[in-house]
Amino acid sequence: GLVWGGLFLIYGLSHCVLLLHLPETRNGAAGPAGWFLYLLLLTGLNDISQAVIGRRFGNQQRHRITPTVSPNKTWEGFIGGAFTTVVASFLLAPLLTTLNDSGWLMPLSAGLLVAMSGFLGDINMSALKRDAGVKDSGTLLPGMGGMIDRIDSLTWTAPAFYYFVAAISQ
Repeated sequence: GLVWGGLFLIYGLSHCVLLLHLPETRNGAAGPAGWFLYLLLLTGLNDISQAVIGRRFGNQQRHRITPTVSPNKTWEGFIGGAFTTVVASFLLAPLLTTLNDSGWLMPLSAGLLVAMSGFLGDINMSALKRDAGVKDSGTLLPGMGGMIDRIDSLTWTAPAFYYFVAAISQ
């Protein structure tokens, strides 16, 4: 578990830096930093909206996605977070990237990719922490977990988004 966790924390997050060095990301209103900021904002918004919507509208007893690994994750939270992320991907794309240059399909794809890979990153780290018997809880953001909980989704969204941008730029 330690090697797997280290792999994702180091290898996964390193794709944030790689995103800044893609020649294709030089275009856009904010240059290479815009693509990174776009990913960071979508990933954070996805995390927060899944948690808030899941707590507000999710049935914790009947609609849990992964009851053993992360019992508070619900289908309502996942779907609501994905919807919020897709809407934000459309709103932020023209400000930070060139994704909207070819229509609505690329921002839609980016939003869905970030929503799904963010959920998988979160679940992956939850499983690793559960396996290691560690609960990374912090007090800085009550109810939002500790430091690893703030970046766990990014361990999957960064590589997924990097390869997405690299693929559509060819």
